Amino acid sequence: MSLLIFIGRLDATVRSGEEGLFFNPALGGIDDLGFSGDKDHDLSHRPPRPEGLPYDCWCRDRSFCVKPDKFVSSTGAVEVTETLVYDDRMRGQIDFTGFTAIVSLQEHLFQAYSNYIGERRAPVRSDEVVWDGRILFRIPSDLFAFPMPRGSSSPWGCVNRSLAH
Repeated sequence: MSLLIFIGRLDATVRSGEEGLFFNPALGGIDDLGFSGDKDHDLSHRPPRPEGLPYDCWCRDRSFCVKPDKFVSSTGAVEVTETLVYDDRMRGQIDFTGFTAIVSLQEHLFQAYSNYIGERRAPVRSDEVVWDGRILFRIPSDLFAFPMPRGSSSPWGCVNRSLAH
């Protein structure tokens, strides 16, 4: 069996009654992913990407979430689903697809994971020696095909045209 490996960064969140940002253990963006035959092998079977992406660097086309699941029979499960690309600058979805990797863990494992990660405060920009929220998941999985990106060549529709004038 191969390993699905993805490297990402946890999103930051505000906690009620506390100052500063904290890492959100349940949500993040994916920087790189693919399959590997062993933890020391290179990634292969990476998801497809169009030759020229019709969106900019403010957009998130690959994300992950970690959630508890009382019905999962093993330690956990992973599912990759197609989702709309999110534009962080416009704070909304655009007419182009990416995907989300959903990691479901048994409830007690999710609680342990959440307690550990949730205790971490996101660093301020001047503090470069602390953990920056990057995380790596290695999940035993058979190879599967990632959803092919699709959508409009102008994913912002009329918004993009009105900004150009």
